[in-house]
Amino acid sequence: MASDIAVRDNLTMRVVESSRPQATFILNREQIGIKPAMLFSALGRAYLAFCSKAEQDEIIKGIKAAGGKEGRLAHDVVWLEQLLKKTKAQGFGEREANYWGIGSTDGRRVEAIAVPIIHQEKVIASLTVAWPEGNVEASKIRSLFLPRLQLAAKQISDRLPS
Repeated sequence: MASDIAVRDNLTMRVVESSRPQATFILNREQIGIKPAMLFSALGRAYLAFCSKAEQDEIIKGIKAAGGKEGRLAHDVVWLEQLLKKTKAQGFGEREANYWGIGSTDGRRVEAIAVPIIHQEKVIASLTVAWPEGNVEASKIRSLFLPRLQLAAKQISDRLPS
């Protein structure tokens, strides 16, 4: 398992802390500073689904204006609404299946889920856990990872100054 904390950096997320250097299965261990996409990464999806409507609208407007693959997706209102609704309902964001390509030392993709870190009713970051594709059954995600991630996000928030 590996875990990252990321904060919003304009239209992307920016990883500010990571346990990837200690994870034996990850190819790219230099995660600090990378900027995962808002609509494809678990980190971005968790942040976007749980931030305020005003912030959400600002981010989506910016992504649309920026263009590219993510910009085209942001114009698909039905897809975007379904993504945000699903993410909020399940309580976590999921990484897009082919996002980042091969990421593990044995050639498998890396899957991830993320939860928002909420402090004083504002989303300030996202916390993720990642694992090699196929290592964990989908049914175990909610029962095994989600409660631990949510607890960790709450503990981080509780330790921040008011």
